[in-house]
Amino acid sequence: MKRARMMNIARVLGLLVMLQGIALYVFRELNTRKQNERTRFTVSALSKPRAFPVLEVERSDGTVAPLENHGPRVIHFWATAAPTSRTEMPAFLEAAAELEEQGIEVVAVSADAEWKTVDRFFDNHVPKYVVRARDRNMLAAAGVGSLPDAYLIDRSGQAIARFAGARDWHAAPEVIAPLLHKN
Repeated sequence: MKRARMMNIARVLGLLVMLQGIALYVFRELNTRKQNERTRFTVSALSKPRAFPVLEVERSDGTVAPLENHGPRVIHFWATAAPTSRTEMPAFLEAAAELEEQGIEVVAVSADAEWKTVDRFFDNHVPKYVVRARDRNMLAAAGVGSLPDAYLIDRSGQAIARFAGARDWHAAPEVIAPLLHKN
């Protein structure tokens, strides 16, 4: 009787271990798919290019300047409070350096209310690409949806593509340059 009971317990434990293994496999597979979807560098070409507004931004030294709509330029809107913005920012800054080598200016517009939040995010070493929105209405004027959000501006000041949502910016240089040559 004890032996039969022990065999049943062993079968149940074996079944539980097997189910746990299946659950772990499914979890990892779903997580990998989710990661792949997030990291793909997708581009939403605008059906109709539109003039991008001139925006007023604040630099880290406190000076205010117009963010002209001349291009080629990538304008990336983000905030330290947006988890996806925080995770993509390192890759964005790496891509910014490569894009600038290709003659494409890059600006990261923070939607944070205060510079001290941005300073803290960068450990008081704010990159030259980063500016701050003077007010939240500016985001609406630019057509920004949820953060992060970015636009590609061509040489004539037209927004020709949008990069809505988080992405792995490492692929940006090889994707963005050909878009500008189409126009």
